[in-house]
Amino acid sequence: MKYTSFALLGVLLAGPALADFSVDMEAGRRESSFDTGKVSAKNYSNEARLSLGYQLEGLTGLPLTTGLSFSTAKYDNFTGASDLTTDAVHNSVSLDFGLIGSHESLLTPFAKLRYTLYSKGEREFDGIETATGYDARGTETFRERGVDVSVGTYFPLMSFVKGMVAVDIGSKMLEIRESKVDEYQINLAGGPDRLQSLGKTKDNSIGYNSVSVLLGLSAQL
Repeated sequence: MKYTSFALLGVLLAGPALADFSVDMEAGRRESSFDTGKVSAKNYSNEARLSLGYQLEGLTGLPLTTGLSFSTAKYDNFTGASDLTTDAVHNSVSLDFGLIGSHESLLTPFAKLRYTLYSKGEREFDGIETATGYDARGTETFRERGVDVSVGTYFPLMSFVKGMVAVDIGSKMLEIRESKVDEYQINLAGGPDRLQSLGKTKDNSIGYNSVSVLLGLSAQL
């Protein structure tokens, strides 16, 4: 039984008509926007993504794909909500499902749905929070929940390596897990500035939409 299992695994890995593996490496720019009704803002980030895919010939004759994506994003400052100077990094892992067109054509279109399995982000902030009117310094941890839809195409470069371009559209919830404000200074009318310390606070989730444009390379194994 053990040898039969190894034989079946070998056929699966060796048979290109049955299965195929791919490694995609992408980098690009993302724009995120939200509107709570009281505050609206946009945020920009540089994003890098590594995707490990497994393709299986589907009933339609087009290769279906599933796999995992590992992403990291470096955020710029928010605009509109605050004048805070921020330094934020976010890492995530997503489960991918997709459909890829025929590899026999010059361009190979694809569409993928990415569901966030794991997400962790942290930012440091220092500046003036215009929504509340205080000078603040502190740290904040957050996570994202939701899905991205990725649409793009592969194009030939060399044997076993293709170029790729993709546009991702996301709809997610940004959940602030913990905000730790080290100190803030409120400007009180008619009185001196007061310096106070805050403990840890929790905020509500914020829904947001995002659009990313990414370029990359894909290796077919």
